[in-house]
Amino acid sequence: MDLLVTGLSPADMATHRHTLDQHRREVGKGSLSKHEVELSKRCTLSRILETHEMVVSPSYRLFGLMDMSIEPYGLDPDDTHWLLSVPGLVYLQVPSAVIESAVRLESWSSKPPESHANWFGREEVEVELPTGELGIHTIDGGVQDLPFILPSAGLYEMRWQWMFNGNRGPFLSPIGGARALPVPPGQERELKGKDQYCLVQIWRTLAYT
Repeated sequence: MDLLVTGLSPADMATHRHTLDQHRREVGKGSLSKHEVELSKRCTLSRILETHEMVVSPSYRLFGLMDMSIEPYGLDPDDTHWLLSVPGLVYLQVPSAVIESAVRLESWSSKPPESHANWFGREEVEVELPTGELGIHTIDGGVQDLPFILPSAGLYEMRWQWMFNGNRGPFLSPIGGARALPVPPGQERELKGKDQYCLVQIWRTLAYT
């Protein structure tokens, strides 16, 4: 069943139809992941531009995503938000029991649709990225360059969503006091046997000229 899209010019409608046909072909070939198929069915005007998956070992209950043009530095803990951010750098605070986190990065052409996975947490933050070339930073491991480059420098929105492995733990909250976190049943395919799965979706809100 086609999506009903109103208020588009003929050129935009042709682009929409082309994108929809392309998604149908990709889904038919089985080249998209289950996550991408679900999102493709729900939104065709916003599309994934690039993805990258990795395993991160947090240190000092933190790992961060940073623009490669800046020098990493520590941020004061925040007892109200899981994300810590300054221009060029975003950290996620994690429980000390998270030894390995499976992380998926997604670059989108515009704001992606919501995912209805069984997430434990979700936060969004706006961050300035001077080059759009990203790396992962941990205090013990330093900066790891990533084969993941955003379309341009600019102001970006990041949506971080995460879940924990119910077969591991216990997971004590890094914010609001060291209380045990109630972990909902996870999705074993995304967790891949790790302590945490984290999905980071990134889209540009303002490009630099």
